Amino acid sequence: MAKVKVYLTAADANRQLYPEVERVSSPYPTTIVLTSLPDGLAIRCGGDYAIDSEIIQSLVTRVEHILLGVFDERSMMVWSRS
Repeated sequence: MAKVKVYLTAADANRQLYPEVERVSSPYPTTIVLTSLPDGLAIRCGGDYAIDSEIIQSLVTRVEHILLGVFDERSMMVWSRS
């Protein structure tokens, strides 16, 4: 089992919440992964979850963007799926 912290779902997303997501995302370096789950799978927003490998694999294969804090957290480096 892996541990994943879910901060925001697509239904809850908006620009005003981004600073809070960034603040609580992880210790240095900040790491934010934007991904999705297939239809039928859902996890609620907030909290730590022990998630089985099938859901982890779904999250990994559906990653769209990864944001990493760089230059002492003054900037973000962004990787996007092409």
